[in-house]
Amino acid sequence: MWSGDWSDFEMVYMFQRPESMERAARKAQAELRPGALLLSLEFQAVGLTPVAVLKNRIDKPVWIYRMTDELSGQRHGAGNSGPCTQETG
Repeated sequence: MWSGDWSDFEMVYMFQRPESMERAARKAQAELRPGALLLSLEFQAVGLTPVAVLKNRIDKPVWIYRMTDELSGQRHGAGNSGPCTQETG
């Protein structure tokens, strides 16, 4: 997972440990192209702003990030006004 290139993926779904999420966020920023999605089960991606958080179960949220190119040239999740929360049942 860490040695592979993510640039061809439109979506990467993570179910990592909290301590690996910062590394995953950096890899997503570096390799996923604008418009691609990073989804994470249970743990937020450090340094990214989610566009949505799905909450089917209170203990298993899915954090959704969309990669964008900003004027600074740094990629990060869109949505500076905060995440939208979707309850599913």
